[in-house]
Amino acid sequence: MDRMELYKKGLNTWAKWADSNLNSTNTRIFFQGVSPDHEGCKGKTGPAQSPGNIHPGEIELEKVFENYVKIIRPFDQHNKIITIQIRRPSIHL
Repeated sequence: MDRMELYKKGLNTWAKWADSNLNSTNTRIFFQGVSPDHEGCKGKTGPAQSPGNIHPGEIELEKVFENYVKIIRPFDQHNKIITIQIRRPSIHL
């Protein structure tokens, strides 16, 4: 199965569970994810050549956050961290 498809299914499963089982008035979720695609990171020493491009993983993450807004709300700081991680393959192990 395609990595992005697995990532999408996993995110949606988690988001549905969180929306159904957690109380949004007294629960705050801190989402820590990983990039679904680390195949091209090994040996990289600098930023991606096209840092303006949006990684497909970012798009899927935003879709999940848009569809499950009852309790899951993206944090600007989280989005900045994800963007840095995806666009700087040299920081991955």
